[in-house]
Amino acid sequence: MARTMAGISQRAILFKPKIDILDPVTVTPNDNRPLIRIDTIEYNAAAIRLNRDATIEALLRRLPGIEVGLDGKITFNGQKIERLLVDGEDIFGASPTIITRNFDATAISKVQIIDRKSGNTQFSGIDDGTRTKTINLVLKEDRRHSYFGKIEAGGDMKSHYETTDLLSSFSGKQQIMALGMASNLGNAGFFEEEGHLAVMDANPDPLGGVAGNGIPQVFASGLHYANTSAGMEDHLAGNYQFGHLNTKPVTSITAVQTLPGTIYVQRQQDRSVNSQDEHLMDLVYDYNPNNVSSLKFFFTGRDIKACNQFNSQIFSTFNDSLVNNGIRYIYSNVEDRNLTGRLFWKIGSRKKPGRSFSIISGLHKTDDNTNGNLYSLNMFFKPDGYLQTITCTDQRKQIGNNETVWDGSLNYTDSLGKHTQWGANYSISISNNKSKQNTYERGDGKYDIVIDSLSNDYHVIVTRQRGGLTLQSQRNKLMLILGLGLEKTLYNQENLLLYSQIRKEYHSVTPQLRAQYVFNPSQTLTLTWFGGLQPISIAQLQPVQNNNDPLHITMGNPYLRPGYAHTINGNWQSFKRLRIILGTSFTVYDVAISTRTSTDSLGKQVSQAVNVNGTKMARTNFSLSHRFPSSGLDVQAFSSFNYTRSYNYVGTALSKNDQYTGSYGISLGKYVPDKFNFQFKTAFGYTYTRSSVDPSATIHYQTQNHEIYGGYFPAKQMEIGLMATYTWRQNTKDFDSNNSILYLSATIKKYLLKNQILAKVSANNLLNKNIGISRTSSYNQTTESFGNTMGRYWILSLTYRFDHPHK
Repeated sequence: MARTMAGISQRAILFKPKIDILDPVTVTPNDNRPLIRIDTIEYNAAAIRLNRDATIEALLRRLPGIEVGLDGKITFNGQKIERLLVDGEDIFGASPTIITRNFDATAISKVQIIDRKSGNTQFSGIDDGTRTKTINLVLKEDRRHSYFGKIEAGGDMKSHYETTDLLSSFSGKQQIMALGMASNLGNAGFFEEEGHLAVMDANPDPLGGVAGNGIPQVFASGLHYANTSAGMEDHLAGNYQFGHLNTKPVTSITAVQTLPGTIYVQRQQDRSVNSQDEHLMDLVYDYNPNNVSSLKFFFTGRDIKACNQFNSQIFSTFNDSLVNNGIRYIYSNVEDRNLTGRLFWKIGSRKKPGRSFSIISGLHKTDDNTNGNLYSLNMFFKPDGYLQTITCTDQRKQIGNNETVWDGSLNYTDSLGKHTQWGANYSISISNNKSKQNTYERGDGKYDIVIDSLSNDYHVIVTRQRGGLTLQSQRNKLMLILGLGLEKTLYNQENLLLYSQIRKEYHSVTPQLRAQYVFNPSQTLTLTWFGGLQPISIAQLQPVQNNNDPLHITMGNPYLRPGYAHTINGNWQSFKRLRIILGTSFTVYDVAISTRTSTDSLGKQVSQAVNVNGTKMARTNFSLSHRFPSSGLDVQAFSSFNYTRSYNYVGTALSKNDQYTGSYGISLGKYVPDKFNFQFKTAFGYTYTRSSVDPSATIHYQTQNHEIYGGYFPAKQMEIGLMATYTWRQNTKDFDSNNSILYLSATIKKYLLKNQILAKVSANNLLNKNIGISRTSSYNQTTESFGNTMGRYWILSLTYRFDHPHK
């Protein structure tokens, strides 16, 4: 990928920075429209006016089609950006937030949005249809021969603190970057949209001992190295990350289920104390001794250790009549280790370009082990309100999941004329997965009595074989990929405690179509269609009850079959005077994986994975933007619509669920050097959900979201900034109050000591109105949750940025 990016032609715009560093860098090229190059959309970052202290995130917010949420989530045309590259190199893996909120935007020459092909496709030349939405940041030429970074530290008088240190050294094809972060502010700059630390995965506790995100105290560090020296045939790149997190989340959850003849409402208050350490590393080495042979090695490893203490209170009602209440405590220690290694080898033909033979082989190993205790006390009530029964659960849990996966493929490509290539491949993967769950109750003061109904030792071997043909053609403005594969999947399941075996074999066709027509460098149309199996996890198969929450028991279904889906995508982009992006997606499941949930008269529920038919989803996103040259005003209008039809069993009844969500809005932005800048965005949404269990019990509500970012320059070397966001959700008959979040923060920035130090005073959550709230709908259930967040606080920080050329 590094060579591919380096090979893209660039129009470098060189300028000399001003001495008064806070003043904006003002470069106005003749044409600031994005350019389209096959599967890449390229923005000229020099066309965007920014302050010297602006981050990559500030730059991305100014580009049409790109949305950046307050949580750091980046989307393009409604699709999530999964990875971020710098000059074609992966930096800190799949953690874009680390770069976007800590990297200097003025170092960037181009921003490229790439439909990145899979590693197997890039190496073998046979397109498997997999694409990852990726941002590649192309550095300015002078930054490729310099070392630069920042040192930032801040705090207040109440023991709040936050610090970020970044050191980067780029010398030709060599990249070195070190990052250190520490904070107890719960600052979203450390986090991605799932709420976990950007350099860490979510806490993998199978007992559910995590109550939410909370206000974390974090420490994280990372180290990146990459090198492709000029004239050499090898390329080496690697990343190492470490993260430590302590948090005490508090979450209130209300879940409303539509059941036949009744509404089941469960209100729950969760608290937990969580500690987690994670080490993560990856390494890739490419060796290309000549233009016909290649060798590549890839390795990644992860080690997580976590300790969790959790407690919960719940009470539930049937049509406003109390049916049960209870308490639950969990203590757990978690260890999670993953290792993956892959080896690639390819040889080509000197006489016939396009002809190649390659072998790809990989090994993946997972070892997850959890030890913990569960205590639960529940009381159940009669319809007249009198106590009916009390149950107590006091158990020790041991859960282990060990998986080894080997896969390999043989690939052959050859040319059919000047513009067409065909390929054939055969692949096989063997997954050996063992899941062991032991539950013990007390006996003579010790947890040494095995509970057979809650213990199981399950072994699943999944063998998947696939053979396929592809045809790839690129002529003039049209690129076409056709593929067809035949797949055979064998599930061999063995219950080691009951000495029983189940063998299931599935055959499927995996079609692929990708067509792209580039009308000109400013306009393109892309259509894709693919179909394939949706795999099953061992947890969905293992026939044992999971009573980690005794009111909501889950169990596997050994007769579950894989899902199968067809997906059609369309995308039209035009970057002429009006910048238009239109994207659509439609997915139909021949077989889908859903749930069957049974609720008894006491409110206890048992859920199991089952297969259903008829599931479908549709999505469309549209945006239109324009920059008015006379005023410098950027205007964007946008809209989106999503429809989902899903099915699930409520007891013995099959429920058909329809959900419609839509939104529309407008954004405005303007930058006047030395005076002011602002960005304003307003959006309105609507959600409608209906279940056939009770068609009259619909859920529908409106939402609003308004954001404003502004800066005012009262004098040179000084800026006053404001950020305000307001989110509103309409009440429903089950959630009887409107929920709103108002977040307001202000900053004052000034350069000191001959512009070497940036001093910043930030006042956050000024009105103390920020709350963590979300509302989601799935099947016949709508859930609303509140989580604890940072209250009002202020912080004084000092930032030293440096940028020096290598001698």
